[in-house]
Amino acid sequence: MNYSNNSNNSHNVDAYSNTQNNNSINTPQNTLKTFLTTDNLSTLKILKSYKNPQNKKFSSLSFDDSGDYLLSTSEDNNLMVFNCLSGSLDITQGSKKYGCNLGRFTHYNKNILFGSTMENDTIRYLSLEESKFIAYFIGHTNKVISLEMAPFDDHFLTSSFDKTIRLWDLRSHHCQALIHNQNPHYVTFEPNGRIFATLEPITSSVHLYDLRSLGRGPFQSIPLNYPTPSPKLSGIKFSPDSKKLLISGDSDYNILVDAFSGSCQYLRRTLSTPCEGNLGEDSTFTPDSKFIIGCGNDPQGGILEIFNLDQLTNNNSHNGNSSSPSYLESIQKLRIGSLEDIPRVCKFSTRRFQLASGCNEINFWLPDVGSIERNQQQQQYGSY
Repeated sequence: MNYSNNSNNSHNVDAYSNTQNNNSINTPQNTLKTFLTTDNLSTLKILKSYKNPQNKKFSSLSFDDSGDYLLSTSEDNNLMVFNCLSGSLDITQGSKKYGCNLGRFTHYNKNILFGSTMENDTIRYLSLEESKFIAYFIGHTNKVISLEMAPFDDHFLTSSFDKTIRLWDLRSHHCQALIHNQNPHYVTFEPNGRIFATLEPITSSVHLYDLRSLGRGPFQSIPLNYPTPSPKLSGIKFSPDSKKLLISGDSDYNILVDAFSGSCQYLRRTLSTPCEGNLGEDSTFTPDSKFIIGCGNDPQGGILEIFNLDQLTNNNSHNGNSSSPSYLESIQKLRIGSLEDIPRVCKFSTRRFQLASGCNEINFWLPDVGSIERNQQQQQYGSY
């Protein structure tokens, strides 16, 4: 088992290469954010797809630190690793006995973590290179609902329907810290790695913890205000700049929380049919924190919606006294396909201008490089 590229079944999908005319844009990683504009994002299109042979849905997505590989889990209990440069499937690793969900790369891209969905609730640490388990992290007694690697080291967080949050270290089988709660929580790391946030759906609140003083409990709790009827909340993530928290659920809106003031704003989602699947992974920030891309659907089929957060105003806020706040509408809807192709997970790479989405298919989205070059020229020289 290795990461070799099957050149017979792939073509170049490098995020900055035009496969039709071999033109390319000089885009060092530290200038990626300069390309994340409304005009450029609107050119995103599917360049490569992989359909699950068993017609089962994909349930989670994770890019490795380099952005070269994408890990997925699926309902047929397979973990798959895709090469993001070619769009090819490099590895399929079955987990038929234990099931799999919440697949995550560690900081070494040949090792992964995932949650078990069958037999027990153990977190499994797998070497893809050797196709064998490195370690088992045992402690949860009910379904694991969050699994997040720390941004810079070997710690990771998990939470479960057993109402606990656990901090682990890849180098030890033993739980490093344990938080007992009255209700289940979802968890997410702040990008600097010193803080993490939890979402407590039953009390509609967010709690912020400092890893250096976990014994003191949360240093801040934020009550969530939102329109009625109340949504079923099931996901939380920090923006890359640490200023916002995105709350996902089963309603026709997502909640954007200011991590400092606690104010709530709302993004209108297009949902002709109810949400399903892993609701915590149905939206993603772009690396500059200025856009959110989320899964949706309309009568024609699946879509991805782009929201420009620069358009948020105080009118999009809700203080609990009004049942009818205004909503931020999407600026662009990216069409996926048929009625059967309704996305349930999506993830934007932190290293490339590349988006991945999944339902029965994994789709790799890339911008139209020719359009980006024209946009650059217009910005530099003006339009004719």
